[in-house]
Amino acid sequence: MFSIRVHQPNVQGYEMHECRGYKVRPNANGVSIVMQLRDGTTSTVDIQAGGEVYVMSGDGKTVDQIRPSRATTAVLRGGR
Repeated sequence: MFSIRVHQPNVQGYEMHECRGYKVRPNANGVSIVMQLRDGTTSTVDIQAGGEVYVMSGDGKTVDQIRPSRATTAVLRGGR
């Protein structure tokens, strides 16, 4: 199980989501996180450029950090 902590730009606080697995997909404004929930269904959370996502394992350790940026920024940095 994973806990996903989402910080959106210009929004106070954060959202927490629990899932069995997740995939990160780029979109026009940042990234989309597709989460596989406990019951086998999926849920998608869109993260805007400037946001942050922390993925934590069952024991609370951070296993992944996602910081989406605009596609033009990625191109200027040499691409991702």
